[in-house]
Amino acid sequence: MTDRKKLILALTAIFTLNIMLIALAQAAGAATYERGSSGELVSEMQSRLKEWGYYSGEVDGIISVPSSDYARLKAENAGLQVYPSYGTVYYNINCSVEPYDDPLVRKALCLAIDRQSLIDNVVQVDAEPAYSFLAPGYMVDGVDITEGRSDYGLSATADVEAAQAALAEAGYPNGEGFPTLQLSYYQDDTVSRIVEAMAEMLKTGCTTCFDHHYVFPAGCGDLIGAQFAAAEELGMRMFASRGSMDLSRKDGGLPPDSVVQTVDEIMKDSARLIETYHDPSFGSMRQLALAPCSPFSVSAELLRQSAILARQYHVRLHTHLCETKDEENYMLAREGMRPLAFMQTLGWVGPDVWYAHGIHFNDEELKLLAETGTGVCHCPASNMKLASGIARIPDMLKLGVPVGLGVDGSASNDGSSLMEELRTAFLLHRLNSSREAPSGYDFLKIATRGSARLLGRDDIGSLSVGRCCDLFLIDSRRLELVGACYDPKAVLATVGVRGPVDYTVVNGRITVREGRLARIDEEATAREARMVCEKYLEQ
Repeated sequence: MTDRKKLILALTAIFTLNIMLIALAQAAGAATYERGSSGELVSEMQSRLKEWGYYSGEVDGIISVPSSDYARLKAENAGLQVYPSYGTVYYNINCSVEPYDDPLVRKALCLAIDRQSLIDNVVQVDAEPAYSFLAPGYMVDGVDITEGRSDYGLSATADVEAAQAALAEAGYPNGEGFPTLQLSYYQDDTVSRIVEAMAEMLKTGCTTCFDHHYVFPAGCGDLIGAQFAAAEELGMRMFASRGSMDLSRKDGGLPPDSVVQTVDEIMKDSARLIETYHDPSFGSMRQLALAPCSPFSVSAELLRQSAILARQYHVRLHTHLCETKDEENYMLAREGMRPLAFMQTLGWVGPDVWYAHGIHFNDEELKLLAETGTGVCHCPASNMKLASGIARIPDMLKLGVPVGLGVDGSASNDGSSLMEELRTAFLLHRLNSSREAPSGYDFLKIATRGSARLLGRDDIGSLSVGRCCDLFLIDSRRLELVGACYDPKAVLATVGVRGPVDYTVVNGRITVREGRLARIDEEATAREARMVCEKYLEQ
């Protein structure tokens, strides 16, 4: 092969290698980019380039990084080189369709967009607000072609008053009579993953989702906002949490440095999120709790400040507690006391507090939980998979401890079906406690009323006058339920229902119809989620 042909092949391979590296980088999320890329194809190309003398093996390069990593890499001065790229991100509007054929309507839409906020909170890279198709800084014969051109009265931030005035002039005062604006868009990996998880819960009859999200890598953007956006798209009631960790491995904790923050950073962002998203009103679709990860990954000061801030804003508190014996031994060694005693000294007991798991509470601790109204979320499938133990649910119910039901996360439960969790809980405690175990109907009440109580919600959890219309429907004529519905209150626990429910209704709106998601394209969502998983597993 001639040197010229080798060079052409090498350049082609380099181009392909760049594409592959970009794909790997995009799939990596908040990963650290180090020498030595993985992947069979990448390795093969590197080997071929070495053979031809065009690749030394010393450097791997990428021409694009995820926006979630940009701020961190820039702050760390990690060799990140930034070069201007001319281009404009924009939305197409069908100007032939009413009311968008009216220039005043289009003007109102343009004025209502907060371009700087999109740059700071969504794009999260160096960019400039756009006022036309032409990007600032584009030079022709040494002259910026955007110089001296009109900005069409637009600004970097939203001009809400001007937008309202334009909309009123177009015949829509205060938005009255204005049709629903439908936007088509592509979703990023974060939103796709969230949608997939929530969709699975909706299809199995769950109307309200609580997520203990405690990993916030540097430069990750507004993850809580992405959760609320996904929930809104599905029509699901979302109770998010601003989790946190501030004890890395070097400080005696468990998480790596890349996912911990300082107490000040956490408190500042927690206040921002509460003020931005938390809605305490009746029937609210968006609420927020403060939820440091666990006593072995956070400092006492973070727990103390979280409790103070939560009560200042009247939001709830949540964390993992007494899940394993290892945790108990760790706290005894570090603090000289059991986990619950430690949490009590920091203000973490009361009717506005609930813990996940709560497996290893002793008799005195169960009494304290009951006396203070401190709740426990039972996650039997996760506890069984991790061999953590069996929570003392019969004892908790006898004492009056608030108890709800949860599926935990994908790291410790391979499914998100609350329906399956309900039956698992019933069978586990029948095996462990025999006649002392709660009945099938008891577990239905734990999953509904009990879980609503943990979230501090008196507007959901049961079908009664004055509460929200949240419910699921199952056709009892199903083949697998023939002869099984002699006790409808208990059948979900004693017999169980596999697969999706027939209907799920949230706040009076159908979100699952005949076993299929009603508000999104289920097949498209599955495809996107599958691609995200495949990209991740290729790393």
